[in-house]
Amino acid sequence: NISRAEFAAIINKINGFTEQEEVEFSDLSSSHWAYAEIRAAVKAGYAGGFPDGTFKPNLPVTREQAAAILNNIYKFENSAQSVTIKDLSKASPWAADSVLRVVASGAMGGYEDGTFAPKKPVTRAECIVILDRIVQKKEQSSNSQTDQQEVVSETLPQQPVAPISPSSGGGGGGGSSSS
Repeated sequence: NISRAEFAAIINKINGFTEQEEVEFSDLSSSHWAYAEIRAAVKAGYAGGFPDGTFKPNLPVTREQAAAILNNIYKFENSAQSVTIKDLSKASPWAADSVLRVVASGAMGGYEDGTFAPKKPVTRAECIVILDRIVQKKEQSSNSQTDQQEVVSETLPQQPVAPISPSSGGGGGGGSSSS
């Protein structure tokens, strides 16, 4: 299983979240290996603690927690009408919508029997699959935006370009090396 702290650390790395928020969780000391990662997760707004003032960094992250975290970050569309999850009623009320959204987006999947198992811990293997899907979606989105920008720049009249002065840090070579 992957812990809540480990999941936060990986999510932060993938998304470049480094800015930190002051936090006070009764079970998290500044000497915990993931203290800075948890502070960054809180600052990024995708994770928080429990009502009792704890974060429980060493507990396994559950599938519903992972779904909520991913939906908090990526704001998946509400295209869940086409999704049927047999055990959605077992999800916590705060996570049910996120479960539907991440399954509809393809970021997370259910099991062959039509269940999602919201309370089940996320295994390291599942984490890799989920995050690989997220990275692929981000790359596809980025490539799509680049393609749209290229189409726009090809259809718009070209504006004159000011010469780059040496003090502006101009462009370096675009050479390639062969191996």
